[in-house]
Amino acid sequence: MKKYSIFMLLSFLTALLATSFYMPQSTSAEEIYGLKYREGTWYRRDTGQSLEITSTTINGCPILNGEYDGGEAAGNGFAKYTITDDNGKTYVFTIGKISGFPCLIVNRKIPFFPSIEPQYYESINGLYLGMAPRDVINVWGQPTKVLESKRSDEIKVYYEKQKAVLRFDYNVLTTITLYTNSPCCFDKSGLNCQSPKIQFDGFYGQFKVYDGNDYIETKVAEHNYEYIIIKKSLSGIEHITLSYFGPM
Repeated sequence: MKKYSIFMLLSFLTALLATSFYMPQSTSAEEIYGLKYREGTWYRRDTGQSLEITSTTINGCPILNGEYDGGEAAGNGFAKYTITDDNGKTYVFTIGKISGFPCLIVNRKIPFFPSIEPQYYESINGLYLGMAPRDVINVWGQPTKVLESKRSDEIKVYYEKQKAVLRFDYNVLTTITLYTNSPCCFDKSGLNCQSPKIQFDGFYGQFKVYDGNDYIETKVAEHNYEYIIIKKSLSGIEHITLSYFGPM
């Protein structure tokens, strides 16, 4: 491995607070848990760091071991990987691939995306899915309050002026929900909670129905989708959600 590659790897791992120890044995590619779901080049947008994952290496360094580290399955959960550099020193860290996410989650808190530039189909008053919390604050300011969440890696906040609830998972904006009197609009279509449902059908295409919710799935890029979900009541639209997750 070239010297600059070693330096980049060490800088990357140090930034992620990786721990180190020695593990002399090696593992064949077929035995590396969940690696096929994580292969490719991934980017940390706030620093420009890249993460190159192949069938046997991470940033050019051989993978000694990969094992389950939480979640439902290899392609929908976390895996723990151990790699070694040219000096024989080993490092261990986790890489998560969550169903519905367009990014990897490193050490359960740092997102790496398949492109350095944001990719999204729709946005709401300047917010789009995939943003970091500080980027959201730069656009909308501080939230009115933080709401109770069921998981430690999930944060929900409420904005009174926008009549909106935002959800972050692993420091990634994953859901924007607008309520009845929200003044916010979808930037691409200009529609909002006061718009008739027929206008949403006309702009985005015919919505499907699931458990009382109308929804449409829009493709942003390969393996990257956004959902627009409309919750209706007798008086009209109760709330509209832009999310990485479909209706549940």
